[in-house]
Amino acid sequence: MLLCLVRHGEALSREKDPKRSLSKKGGLEVERLASFITTNFKMEIGIIHHSGKARAAQTAAILARTMAKPPEVMQSDGLNPMDNPDVWSERLAVRETDTMLVGHLPHLSRLASLLLTWNPEVGLLEFDVATAVCLEGVAGNWLLKWMISPGTLKLGRASGDDP
Repeated sequence: MLLCLVRHGEALSREKDPKRSLSKKGGLEVERLASFITTNFKMEIGIIHHSGKARAAQTAAILARTMAKPPEVMQSDGLNPMDNPDVWSERLAVRETDTMLVGHLPHLSRLASLLLTWNPEVGLLEFDVATAVCLEGVAGNWLLKWMISPGTLKLGRASGDDP
């Protein structure tokens, strides 16, 4: 099974948009990430779960529409910044379908660490905005397959665009 953990794209500041939707730069980062993934990796994601926050929902929608076979996209609990990573570790233990989770820090970093080292506090991977990490395996036996970030894609940050 493949598991892709994706941090949402760059969001507007709370002052500009209380819902914290994706900025133009954030949308572009996610579109380029999605294009790179679908062009370079053969994945058949069956479902994309997101936290429900605007920036995560928009990121999930962009990712889904670039895939050859668009997966189901749904809001799910347990993906918010401070949620316990054990929730998704347990859910993934019984999944067989390639899955993508779109969420936030520190949750994604803690979940990746838990899956790869059995310790959520290790801080093994850093997720910049619009970063995707792909793990392969089954419950209790996950390996890092690849990691892509805006820096990898040479997107950089645009001056004047709010993070």
